[in-house]
Amino acid sequence: MKSRTRLLIAITCIMSFVGCAAQPDAVTQDQKILERLDDQKVESLSENKRARAWAEDLEQLSTELKANHKDLYKNISETALDAEFELLINRATGFNDDEMMIEIMRIIEKIGDGHTYLEWYYEYNETVMPLKFVRIDEEIYCVNATESYRDLLFKKITTIEGLETGVLYAKLAELVPAENDHWKEVNILGLMRVPMFLKALKLTNDPNFTYLTYDDGGQLKQVRIENMSAEKNNYEDFVLTTPMHNLVSSIDMIEGDNYWFEHDKKNKIVKINFDWCINTEAYSFSQFSDDVWNYISTNNIEKVVVDMRNNMGGQSSVFDAFRSGLLKHEVYNDQDRLFVLVGNRTFSSGVASAAMTKRWTNATLVGQPTGGKPNSYGNARQIKLAHSGLRLICSTRYFEFYPGYDKNTLVPDVVIEKSLDDYKNNSDPVYNYVVEK
Repeated sequence: MKSRTRLLIAITCIMSFVGCAAQPDAVTQDQKILERLDDQKVESLSENKRARAWAEDLEQLSTELKANHKDLYKNISETALDAEFELLINRATGFNDDEMMIEIMRIIEKIGDGHTYLEWYYEYNETVMPLKFVRIDEEIYCVNATESYRDLLFKKITTIEGLETGVLYAKLAELVPAENDHWKEVNILGLMRVPMFLKALKLTNDPNFTYLTYDDGGQLKQVRIENMSAEKNNYEDFVLTTPMHNLVSSIDMIEGDNYWFEHDKKNKIVKINFDWCINTEAYSFSQFSDDVWNYISTNNIEKVVVDMRNNMGGQSSVFDAFRSGLLKHEVYNDQDRLFVLVGNRTFSSGVASAAMTKRWTNATLVGQPTGGKPNSYGNARQIKLAHSGLRLICSTRYFEFYPGYDKNTLVPDVVIEKSLDDYKNNSDPVYNYVVEK
């Protein structure tokens, strides 16, 4: 306002000095200056309104976190967290909306709770790269792709949009709240595929294409990736499918259901795929469990495998029906006959189900350390910020599913990491261990 006043005084003085002798082009120039000042005033008012809206959202976010989270200051002090919010409020005019989202994610990451996070994907998941990544020995590899990018399969990705993947990984790690590095890895590899998110980090301007550099037998090559609609992001569109071990499905399930089982007749194994702790309305898990145990008891089954590697949550009590069925079939409650498969995507109620099975049965856990922590926060609720519309997920309760267990991940009895050769051969070393046991 002061700068504008000074300019107006200067303009007035010039006009007074020239008087009626001023030429038409001088008047036109003065009008342009005044119009530009008016435009700046409108822009300034608009920016101030936007900054106030963000300030109110941040105040709402801070208030909701304090009201709902049961241990908000476990990893960051109240003073430090308040200072983070205050600093961002003061800097709001210097960030665009995408950058504000990134800065909010940085703050929430400091809380260190995998169940308290910003649901960024509602706004930033329109397109994805038609590639799927894994991290092996701190390097990023492409392990699945659509047909157009088959040549990238099993190649090491060295840069994404010109940034070394190791550097990008570290940048994204600052935005992912988690109790352990296993859950961070799952989410970081997912974020790497989202072009709109890379745009928010100022790494790209065009969400329709992404530039990668990959190592092709020691020679670095660059490729422009045409991104795909997120709606098509399923295994049917990719070259490789999930290993099925040549099993024969025993129950026809509707595609997309949360649980199903297969009979490996050659090895006399029933493998139960338990992907979500959520009941299917038409076929409850309790009924499913009864059917599974009836099938097991009448088909000369030697081993029972429960695969929870893709189970990221739901309602932890859902799996109780399976353990109840086990009580009626005690012969399978044996470390050499009952196996639970876990991995870094086993989270929330998924890790709770695995932990309680470990506690209450003689099952052998096989796989990788879990993304979820057995004793942690959950029962998350969604909070929508008033102006930006961003959604916060916030823990409201603490759960102890494995009393006395102090690790931040559920470590299986037998740890088996998947190698690049396993991906190349579309092999499942975790399941193969059970077969050979």
